[in-house]
Amino acid sequence: LPTNVNSKEQLSLLPSKFLSDDPKRPLLLTAKGVAYKYALRPLFFSALAILLIEFFERLAYYTIYQTQTEFLDGAYSTAYATPNTNWSADLTPAQATKFTMWATTITYIAPFIGGIVADGLLGDYFGIIVGISIFYLPGLLVIALVTFPGLLGSTFNMTALRVGMLGLMPIGTGFIKSLVNVFGAKQFHPVVQTTQIASYYTNFYVVINIGSLLASTAAPVLAHINIEVTYFIPFISMCCGFIVFLSFSKRYIMRPPEKEALFSTLALIGKRVACCRKFEDSKKADGVKRLLMVFPVTLLIVPFNIVYAQMSSVFIIQGQAMKASGNFDASFMSTFDAISCILSGIVLGSFIYPTLAKRGIHLPVTYKFAIGSVFATLAIVSGIIIDKAIKESYNNGEQQISVWFLGISFFLVGMGEVLTNSAGYEAAFKIAPSEQKGLASAINLFMMGALPNFICQGIVSGVEGWFPKKPEISTPIQLTKAYVESGITNYFWILFGIVLLFGVFLNLLPPVKNFVENVVSNALDAT
Repeated sequence: LPTNVNSKEQLSLLPSKFLSDDPKRPLLLTAKGVAYKYALRPLFFSALAILLIEFFERLAYYTIYQTQTEFLDGAYSTAYATPNTNWSADLTPAQATKFTMWATTITYIAPFIGGIVADGLLGDYFGIIVGISIFYLPGLLVIALVTFPGLLGSTFNMTALRVGMLGLMPIGTGFIKSLVNVFGAKQFHPVVQTTQIASYYTNFYVVINIGSLLASTAAPVLAHINIEVTYFIPFISMCCGFIVFLSFSKRYIMRPPEKEALFSTLALIGKRVACCRKFEDSKKADGVKRLLMVFPVTLLIVPFNIVYAQMSSVFIIQGQAMKASGNFDASFMSTFDAISCILSGIVLGSFIYPTLAKRGIHLPVTYKFAIGSVFATLAIVSGIIIDKAIKESYNNGEQQISVWFLGISFFLVGMGEVLTNSAGYEAAFKIAPSEQKGLASAINLFMMGALPNFICQGIVSGVEGWFPKKPEISTPIQLTKAYVESGITNYFWILFGIVLLFGVFLNLLPPVKNFVENVVSNALDAT
């Protein structure tokens, strides 16, 4: 059977069981007595709207994420409509780092909530609606209101900020994060359009980074001008994405949730853990085994994402010790990550992967993880070199080096990101049974964001004395002095060892490669 059916001419190659009588949706799949009709080019028929909501969501998320650390430590404390306003959370660099990591951790735990709700109760479509309307939009609104001096109290309202940044927003983000990518993939026929599913995930990751690029370019600049306006943009952006998503509702393939399958899965796992019983040989047990296999496979992306987590924390602290170029500061350097992801995605999707396919060359999943981790290792090496340059420049006359050098670290992370994380998304989708795609996506996202940030928080808590102390007067040169007097270089070397050993070498081991390839190839379906 062909695996990339996208034209009327190819319909003659298909058996009648895959053909419908609908000219707009000529492909057919019958599952559990229900007929589902698919378009020849789902990307433009329905999946495009799903990619667009991902774009608007990433624009909203990264507008806050890329400026969060500096917002928390007071870098934008005077960027208000009212002159001479000093309004901020005023956290130390270490406190701001841990706050940001906690927000990210919650963001990547929440997908389990979304996955369970979608797979067993509401389905992907209504799950996305619940996540946006009940959590995400209210969270963005609370965060925006906190930035207005005096609106939620005479002093900066940390309680409201925690509700928004550590509660509603990360839960909303995570809730829909495990659903949007899966819902988009489900718009493609699971038998005769599998090649398009792989292309969809490449496009999905490129769209993520287009939203990130726009946010990374505009947000740091706008934040220095007016933080109130900057933090209202995410709320407006998410409203736009929600409207686009709802407007395509009649075109979506909406498969119903399978409550029985979810509860059976949870019951089997519970018995296995509580009673130490082996799984019985049955179709349900096979599905559970496949779901659990997502854990060890996606665990292999954790070392790369430990480095990825530094882009919103330690790289920003390093950038604050460097010389900004007007309003182009450390937060703006994340633009290089987005640019790198977009360029790498185009090169991989349009040239490298097609060339390998034509020559019959298969690039194992773990090799993608390893190559991505090589770039992450180089990003840490770049950070170590920059660290040395900052200290030498300061010690030779209290000078600062340009913050643009930090762009190299971000660009290298972006090159690895497209390989490692997009491969993680695809592997989780292929391995998981059809009724638990949302949970599988949640597992992947947990390994991508929550676990790496848990590890980072533990390391930072243990070596907090290595981080720069917050100076009484936060002038650029005082921030550089605090950085030079810190021991943060040691933290970079810890990161280097983790990503080199567990990100590169472990993924290249033949037993690890063979294990993952067998798990993926033995997956029974990809729906």
